[in-house]
Amino acid sequence: MPISVTIDHNLVYVVNDGSDSIAGFRIRNGALQPIPGSVQPLPAGAAPGQISFTNDGRALLVTIKNFSRLVTFTLDDDGVASPGQTVASAAATPFGFAIDRHDRAIVSEAPGSDLSSYQ
Repeated sequence: MPISVTIDHNLVYVVNDGSDSIAGFRIRNGALQPIPGSVQPLPAGAAPGQISFTNDGRALLVTIKNFSRLVTFTLDDDGVASPGQTVASAAATPFGFAIDRHDRAIVSEAPGSDLSSYQ
């Protein structure tokens, strides 16, 4: 059950509800083909909010709502994600976000109207 999908050229990454992982695909001939070795775990029991590529397509960011964490994954030249690096969120519940033109993540925090930014 994908809850968030991100696309960069012919690369697609999804974060699925209840799977505690991300998975990568390549678009070929109008179909999704799994990228071998692209599945990477999230912290066990994670409730992810969103996944997105950075502007240059070389990394992914995932928000983890229930653990107040952000997880980043770098991608190799074949689009395979490395193991994630986790950092604490500045506020209680990181949810949706946008990547600005300087590759800063602007994250909305739920509940309420808090925003936080990350380089």
